Amino acid sequence: MVIVILSVAIPPLFLTLADINYRGNRGEIYYQGIILGRDLLEELLSRNFSDINICTNPSTCPYSDTVRGYIREVNIRYIDPDTTSPPLCPDGSSCPLDNYVSYATNYKRIDISVSHNLMGELYFSVVVSSSHEPE
Repeated sequence: MVIVILSVAIPPLFLTLADINYRGNRGEIYYQGIILGRDLLEELLSRNFSDINICTNPSTCPYSDTVRGYIREVNIRYIDPDTTSPPLCPDGSSCPLDNYVSYATNYKRIDISVSHNLMGELYFSVVVSSSHEPE
């Protein structure tokens, strides 16, 4: 009788323990991804405006890398928030900080994505101006 009761009770218990372990590890993976993205963003912001090089292809960008199983991809492009027709945001309003241009301006947008095979992508973005000087 005891064997029958244990054979019915133990599988759901193991499934619950496995789910708790998975959720705990996933939280740690997200947390590490946030730290890696923030660290790269802080590293780029510690440079002068002129030292932040433009790179529009994440696969060839010198700032993109792989760290402990995480893939960090970087895009750095010029934007021109002062153009007459900025692109539209999903809500229909204008998005001047998404107005990428091929010529040099006083603004650069840094976009970083961090991914891991056990989580989705995390995104970090910031716009720096030519008056940007690290502290």
